[in-house]
Amino acid sequence: MNNVTADSMTRLSPLQNVRKSHHTSGSSRKHCYTLFVLGLTHRDKGLLIVSSALVRYKSHARAQKLTFLLNLPHFSLAAEKAYNDAQRIHLASRDQWESNNSVIDFQSWESHTPRPLLWLSGPEKSPGVSWVSSFSVDLIDAVAANEKLVTVYMFCANKGGDKDRAHCKSETVVITPLLVLKRLIKGIIEAFPQIAIEHVEMLSLSLFHEIGTSNSSFAAWNLLVAVLDIVQDVMVE
Repeated sequence: MNNVTADSMTRLSPLQNVRKSHHTSGSSRKHCYTLFVLGLTHRDKGLLIVSSALVRYKSHARAQKLTFLLNLPHFSLAAEKAYNDAQRIHLASRDQWESNNSVIDFQSWESHTPRPLLWLSGPEKSPGVSWVSSFSVDLIDAVAANEKLVTVYMFCANKGGDKDRAHCKSETVVITPLLVLKRLIKGIIEAFPQIAIEHVEMLSLSLFHEIGTSNSSFAAWNLLVAVLDIVQDVMVE
């Protein structure tokens, strides 16, 4: 008893009281079991945390392998977004998206469940700029502010070598339909890395290698549809 402190005795005293009443009261016996169950629950929580961390690590590791196999050129989405944002200075006030709300009809689109594809198009102004670009930038920022929504995007404007783009550190990249499809696939997998280990057969390394080394937009489109179907099931769950 020399190694038992007063504090530890205080913590032990409730258990001692339960043990003393163990033989005299059925309800006390129930409390005794409850104490031990709570102890096991804390241990199980610790195991679950370790297991969850391991699953997240494996998910991100395999997701990185898949997106690497897509063989995408190096460019910065943030730089592309900044470039498109800066183009609004070329538009007069009447050509800004705020002056074209009737064309956008965003509220009508937002009221649908599930939401259909939102197609936006606007007339180009000098030097080939439309309000669609600045609206897209603002829409991305607005959606990103909602933690319940996931934003995956790709800008198709490519003004490589333009003096206005001197601040962008991305290499000049030729934007093709295939590149857009692969970039969207990459963005979705990065947003939902768990699908990389939950759907190993459908999202195989060989399939991603094939798409990354071929020029088939059709194969990339089929993969994008498959990934979207998987994510839709995940979000429903």
